[in-house]
Amino acid sequence: MKKVLLLALALLSLTPSHAQKEAITDEFYFVPSIQLGYTLGAGWMYGMEFFFGLGRLDVDRVPFNYGLSWEWYMVNVNRVPQRIMSANVFMENNFLEYKLGLGLAGRNWGEGNRNKARTFGWNWSLGVSSEQLASPWLGFRAFHVVSKRWTWYDKPYRSFYLYQKPPRLYVPESWKQ
Repeated sequence: MKKVLLLALALLSLTPSHAQKEAITDEFYFVPSIQLGYTLGAGWMYGMEFFFGLGRLDVDRVPFNYGLSWEWYMVNVNRVPQRIMSANVFMENNFLEYKLGLGLAGRNWGEGNRNKARTFGWNWSLGVSSEQLASPWLGFRAFHVVSKRWTWYDKPYRSFYLYQKPPRLYVPESWKQ
């Protein structure tokens, strides 16, 4: 799985990113993304994210797209993978992105990994990029575990990560009716 994600990240980094250069529109769009980074105090993280753009909002004459995103990523804590999924609301323009959402963390443990531990939390993320074509995004994410039952990692998951956004896939006009 790691090799597939690394290969996909390498291929995405070679494709020109029109998501940063094109004018922001109010059309629906879809953008997949691959992430690779480091969680402070834990270890390497990797994952993927899907952006679903829903519309446009002008804030002081600066256009921002908004929508929903879904993330799935793995954090290796002491060489044991922990899965984190989250659903977010996001706002973005050509060089800035902010996400806020709720997440679910999980880990298998015990003999044969038969036992499962789950907890939830809230997360936020901030990403920045340059407006140059095909430039990667640098992000910082914090996932705060709410439940006291989660004894595997007692610190907030704070990660720095790189990700690449390929060109947006727009929803055809015929689907909007």
